[in-house]
Amino acid sequence: VNGVMGTIDHKSDKISVTLPYGTNLTALVPQIDIPEGATVEPSSGKTINFTQAVKFRVKNGNIYKEYEVNVKAQNPIISFKINGLDATINHSNKSISLTVPDGTNLTALQPVIEMAPGVSITPASGSTINFTNSVQFTVSNANLTEIYTAKVSTPVSGPTIAFIGT
Repeated sequence: VNGVMGTIDHKSDKISVTLPYGTNLTALVPQIDIPEGATVEPSSGKTINFTQAVKFRVKNGNIYKEYEVNVKAQNPIISFKINGLDATINHSNKSISLTVPDGTNLTALQPVIEMAPGVSITPASGSTINFTNSVQFTVSNANLTEIYTAKVSTPVSGPTIAFIGT
C-alpha cells in the first residue's frame, strides 16, 4: 500500500501495514501480488477505505484463504523523555504527561523527543522549556499538522494523614 510492504502472518491470517504519519487511510490503492491463476477480492488496484480492518479473499480454483488487513499511520511522536524519565503519550487525545520527582525545577527542562521519519516538532527536542503550565507542541509533516499538549508535574505533596480505628 503506497509502496510500503505489508507483514503477512499466515498463522493468524492477518496482514499489517504501517504507513507514514499523516497518511489518509480513507482512499488507498493496494497492489497485491498473488500466484498465477489466483484471484483476490477486493481486487488489486481498487481504492479502499482502510480506517477499519478489511477482509481480502484469495481464491485459486476451489481453494480460498481469507486475510484480515490492518493499515495504520505511524504515530508522530515515538518517545518523549525528561531527565531520563519516559512520558506517557496519548495519541488519541494528543496529550503527553509526565510526573517528575518532587523538587524538580519545572521552569527549565529539556525534553528529548524522538519523532517518526519526516516529522518535525516545535519547540524542538532539547529546547529549554518552562513546564510550570501545560506546553503545546506543534507536530507536522507535509500532510498534516497537529497540536499535542504536554503537562509535566511533580507529585502532590502535603501532610500525610492516617485514620486508625473506627
